Amino acid sequence: MPGKFRGEVNPVEEYLKQHKGIIYSVRSMKRELGLSSRKLVYFVNQSKHIRHADPREVGSNKKRFNIYTYQE
Repeated sequence: MPGKFRGEVNPVEEYLKQHKGIIYSVRSMKRELGLSSRKLVYFVNQSKHIRHADPREVGSNKKRFNIYTYQE
């Protein structure tokens, strides 16, 4: 049985679904949801509805940020 959390409700997906159109960083989501960064990134990678947001969407010119948003 691979994956400890398979079959459970994805709390990160539910949180981002409630806040559609808003881009959140890993740090702000882990503070809000009470998850570790590692678990949070695991849940993000398991979902087909969460996408990695482009840093230019939030006004940064960096190449990569750990920011995510919900998409249908």
